[in-house]
Amino acid sequence: DAGVSYGTGPWAVGLTYFQSEVNGDAPGEDELKALEGGVSYAVGPGITATASVIYADWEGANDLDADGAMGVIGLKYNF
Repeated sequence: DAGVSYGTGPWAVGLTYFQSEVNGDAPGEDELKALEGGVSYAVGPGITATASVIYADWEGANDLDADGAMGVIGLKYNF
């Protein structure tokens, strides 16, 4: 797991990469690779808007492979 982020003024951006390998009971190994990029904006005092996109690639034992992407948006309130 490794990531970087940078913020200036009300804006912040970040990028994170994750990789994991597991040797299970089945022949072979399971491997997950994921990449996430996100941005946030401080709308006002105590309110932050966020958005991120995540892509993941799963390579499993016994040819069980899958990949996909998703996006998330939200508001964070601090009071």
